[in-house]
Amino acid sequence: MKLTPREGHTLRAALRGLSNREVARELGIAMGTVKLHLTHAYAKLRVRRRSEAIRLLNRLAMDNGFTVEADESWTPWFPVLSQVERRRCGEVLFKRADPGDRLYLVEQGTIELRDIDRAVHSGAVLGEIAVLTPARVRTHTAVCASDVELRFLTREQASRHYFTRPDFGYRVLHLITRRLMADQAR
Repeated sequence: MKLTPREGHTLRAALRGLSNREVARELGIAMGTVKLHLTHAYAKLRVRRRSEAIRLLNRLAMDNGFTVEADESWTPWFPVLSQVERRRCGEVLFKRADPGDRLYLVEQGTIELRDIDRAVHSGAVLGEIAVLTPARVRTHTAVCASDVELRFLTREQASRHYFTRPDFGYRVLHLITRRLMADQAR
């Protein structure tokens, strides 16, 4: 049986070493809901406790080679209390060469990257290159293709998160590498 997205987010947060209370706070759900999602996830994995889930998933990752799926949501990586911004369809989020001061998570809606004719949808992140590289400038123009709701981290918050959470740092590194390879292929 496949995990639901909410069970997956809850399990990933728990497997990062967060307590149930911390998972609840990060995901913005009740602690009872965390326990319910974990109980269902453990049953689907055929394990009884967190330590067994960790061993099982580590073994599977080692057996299959650990990769981060391109379309996997970034929602669990943004703190619930990160700042929210709403933009209207047609608004320019940022222009190429603008200062890179925010790492964005698209919570709802679609953003078009006009320079490369690509769209970024709900659950995706953008702005990582401008935020984490020395030049700190945007590499593309981003325009709202619909009304959007964004969650963001400032450059300082993203840098702190990058260095204090190696799993987040690895995921950002993987994303940047994948995007640079796509740019090279274009």
